[in-house]
Amino acid sequence: MLSRVSLRAVDLVVTLGMLVLAGLVAYDAVRLGPGWGDSGPAPGFFPFFLSLLMVLGILGAGWEAWRRKGDVRFFEDPRAAAEVGKVGLPILLATAGAGRLGFYVVAAAYSWLFGWWYGRFRWYWTLLHGIVFAVVLYFVFERGFRVALPKSIFYRLGLPF
Repeated sequence: MLSRVSLRAVDLVVTLGMLVLAGLVAYDAVRLGPGWGDSGPAPGFFPFFLSLLMVLGILGAGWEAWRRKGDVRFFEDPRAAAEVGKVGLPILLATAGAGRLGFYVVAAAYSWLFGWWYGRFRWYWTLLHGIVFAVVLYFVFERGFRVALPKSIFYRLGLPF
């Protein structure tokens, strides 16, 4: 089914989605105040004008997609759609699980399983990579930047993540 979708249709749908995103950014920037205060730019100044630049770029890309002629398919080969699914589904599952399982556990599991399943690397190397990756992320975010990310159930048991 995805092999029958045209590139033009995909570009136009993405254009509409990006316009909605730019509209949300502009709306929130107006809520914060897009003007100039006594001490300089208000909190919404830069996001508002960046959202306007986004709209200009998005409209340009949308115009090019609208003018495109021909019957170019988004996926020339149905196997290409399956490859996108192999990458997209694990990302969706990891994103959905991060709130409950915690960012670091999901990052370790994603790195390990994706490298083993999709990359066809040896399971023990990808497991080691996943653990080291999560520990490095922990030190970068929690210790370095002091940004608290969602923790797992293991946090209550005394583990730092």
